[in-house]
Amino acid sequence: MTLKIGLLGVEDPAHILSYSGTPFHLAHFLRLRGHEVRICGPYRLRYKGLLLLLNRFLYRFTKTHIVWERFPLIARQYREVIERYARANPDLDLLLATSVFHVDRPDIKIPLIAWGDTTVQGVVGQYPYYTGISKSMIEQSHAVEQRGLEACTGAIFSSDWAARTAIESYDVDPAKVHVITYGANILSSPDTEALERFLVERAAMPWTVILVGVDWKRKGVDKAIAAVGVLRERGLDVRLRVVGCRPPAGVQVPDYVEVLGRIPKSTPEGEKRFYEILQASHAFILPSVAECAAVSLVEANAYGLPVVASDIGGNPSLVKEGENGYLCHPTEAAEVWADALGKILGERAEYERFSRRAFALYHSELKWEIAVSRFEMLMEKILSDQPVEIAPVEIA
Repeated sequence: MTLKIGLLGVEDPAHILSYSGTPFHLAHFLRLRGHEVRICGPYRLRYKGLLLLLNRFLYRFTKTHIVWERFPLIARQYREVIERYARANPDLDLLLATSVFHVDRPDIKIPLIAWGDTTVQGVVGQYPYYTGISKSMIEQSHAVEQRGLEACTGAIFSSDWAARTAIESYDVDPAKVHVITYGANILSSPDTEALERFLVERAAMPWTVILVGVDWKRKGVDKAIAAVGVLRERGLDVRLRVVGCRPPAGVQVPDYVEVLGRIPKSTPEGEKRFYEILQASHAFILPSVAECAAVSLVEANAYGLPVVASDIGGNPSLVKEGENGYLCHPTEAAEVWADALGKILGERAEYERFSRRAFALYHSELKWEIAVSRFEMLMEKILSDQPVEIAPVEIA
């Protein structure tokens, strides 16, 4: 079944930096499977500049802000934007949005599918962008989410947590909510031969743990530093490399921590450098205090890096205890995180078994080729009006 898909995005879905590169990579792997993907974005929106200026003014004088893309003046335009795309592309089999809130309630005949990693309920009060906003702004954000869920023919989420949150928090038919995890935002991943070469190279290196994230506080870098410090106190020669962010003003890092800052995967040089860092690392740590579903965990597994990550948000859909890593709560002591890391590091033969298991799980369940295949099967049922058999999303 070959599909003609219109990929929607408030930001440009064709740009590798939009939404951490997920729409870009999704489009790439859909095309590899033979589907036609037409980019329907970025949305041309009136008043965006005005609202961004208002946001700067509000934050400067009140330390509050609005969520501009969910603000009624903006969100009410989504309907006409999508209707315009539908009129210009009447032969499309479906329109695919990379977040539920992108869609509003357009008057179109083309099936409308959303595939995202959360609803606003999953991030409000958790992510910095969704704190410091008024009660009315929160209500407006929920209203945009509700209209999007009503409009969608199917709503796909990248984790059980996100799907469950949508069902619990909004008036949505559970039968149209589905779970398909995202793949790694990398265009190609190592094969088994390459992994074995990496393992030989890593055997000659000191233990190296990597953390990737753009927000020092939200990604829990201080906890990662402390956990690695505990392992060093226990006699393990291990170091930490931090990619994507730098310490806040006044924060000094120990000499066993290397801060690399941002490495842009949008350039060939940056992409090559990022992959080299993964190749030359042993494990991945991510003690996030807020997370939807960290695609960086999947990228780590693609290079045979076992992970230790926060047991929050959608991460449990990506981490199988003792197989590709371990989960710890972000509030647990650094010693607990060190214990989990210590199960992976310390003994070379056991480490290599862990690395191969993480690599195998990536290839069997977590890469984009698997996600796209599952998406195809779901679309075949939805577009042919067949009953969609789904595993029920468990409600806590």
